[in-house]
Amino acid sequence: MKYILALIAVFALAFPVKADGFKEGQMFGQKFFCFYESVIMEYVEYSVEDPQKAIEFFSVSSRSGQCGVLSNVVPVIVKDVLMDYIDAEGDEMQVIEVTLPNPLKHIQGDKQLFTIALKKLSKDAKMAPSHGNI
Repeated sequence: MKYILALIAVFALAFPVKADGFKEGQMFGQKFFCFYESVIMEYVEYSVEDPQKAIEFFSVSSRSGQCGVLSNVVPVIVKDVLMDYIDAEGDEMQVIEVTLPNPLKHIQGDKQLFTIALKKLSKDAKMAPSHGNI
């Protein structure tokens, strides 16, 4: 029986469990957003092909008011995970609809916020404290 348990332990260490990904209600920091789901999805298409194309697309989208960058990272709360994907650099990413916590709601206004995040960062993300409607 000891040998079976040892074997199971070895396999568990050899094949670590991947992060499940972000869940509704988790909180993390972000400063890059798009205001339309279609725009963030187009960004994803570029990021799968070529990181430079993705940066150029985000820059154009920011100038046209479809995306934006805040001067500082702000806490965001996961509202919905739209999809998982692997970018051109091989990183597991997630497309996430987020909302700002109540003290920062005035920044968001009535806009929807979409962003992307490294999937593995979800393992360290805490659940948001009571934040009312998300």
